[in-house]
Amino acid sequence: MQGSLLKVFWSIQKKIMGRWWKDRLGAVYLRGATHCGKLKLFGIPYQPDGFMQMAYSKQIPEQLDLLVTHEPPHKMLDYAWASSFRQEHIGSKTLKSALGRLAHKSRTNKRRLSPRVHLFGHVHEGRGKLEKNGTLFLNVSNANPGMARTLQHPCVVLDIATDGSGDVRVVSM
Repeated sequence: MQGSLLKVFWSIQKKIMGRWWKDRLGAVYLRGATHCGKLKLFGIPYQPDGFMQMAYSKQIPEQLDLLVTHEPPHKMLDYAWASSFRQEHIGSKTLKSALGRLAHKSRTNKRRLSPRVHLFGHVHEGRGKLEKNGTLFLNVSNANPGMARTLQHPCVVLDIATDGSGDVRVVSM
């Protein structure tokens, strides 16, 4: 009974949040799978490492063009200052595990199953790009390090080919 109530609650929450964003910003609240032209997208909204993040992470489809999450996977451009002299990795271990599963299947099947691009933010100190296992990881945080007070970086612009070539180009960062 408790599980079915949670499913109903989550379904209602997703519908309300999606409408809220669309009504106020004219934007789409990206959660779950969708298509934009020929691109296959999947979004995971911010969820602390817990039940909902695990549920979303297990649903990441194969052969995505673009994965968008709020936070980075663990040890992927996720280092933050824990004190004035020590950095710590604070990314999601659940997300790292889900992407590791896709990377392993890619190597086993000898075809790309991992996302072409993974966009995320949350950890301001980790801004940058990194390529691993056929995925371009981009931490596109644009606020100052630590608690956000100002915007220090411009928006990131990507060019993702839709002609089947698999080309991805960071136009500006």
